[in-house]
Amino acid sequence: MESIQYFYRKGCSNCLIHSAIYRASLALGYIPQIWRAFRITFMPKPGITDYTIAKSYRTISLTSFLLKGLEKLVDRYLRSGPLVSVPIHPRQHAFQAGKSTESALHLLVGRIEKALDSREYSLGVFFDIEGAFDNTSCKSIRLALDEWKVHRSIRNWISTMLAHRSILAITETFSIFAIAIMFVTYFVVTGSRQSA
Repeated sequence: MESIQYFYRKGCSNCLIHSAIYRASLALGYIPQIWRAFRITFMPKPGITDYTIAKSYRTISLTSFLLKGLEKLVDRYLRSGPLVSVPIHPRQHAFQAGKSTESALHLLVGRIEKALDSREYSLGVFFDIEGAFDNTSCKSIRLALDEWKVHRSIRNWISTMLAHRSILAITETFSIFAIAIMFVTYFVVTGSRQSA
């Protein structure tokens, strides 16, 4: 793995090989199986007192360096092509440079302050869509890619990425292997929790 990173930094001749692999992957909508294998590790969130709940941990995905490189190229294509001609709504604060939860809160507070300064009422409705990104269907992602007029080969590649992956999560007491095949996830759990 380190040797690949070293050669990319040095501008090696293997970059032509990687370029050919990337082009074939995009053209065929195929991702090599070894690239689709994710290893998940769990990091405890700070300030939590009860670590018996899954939400007390952040998941970190470790994946192929080559897949990450191709994902960056697809992201660059989306940002410089389809998202320029059909931009994301300006009030969306995700997937946009310079925008974050902080910028969304700043916009909200600004509107409330403006209403108060004008002696007007300000009404806010707040709701949290739990797992909004985790529960987004592959079909809705595909429809959004169609609306943004993303090239068919890129749509197929993204669909393959979402529909055909394997995940391995290992803890001290058990391991879980999950594989997604055509948007259905199958789990295999090994080991057992030790009693306290």
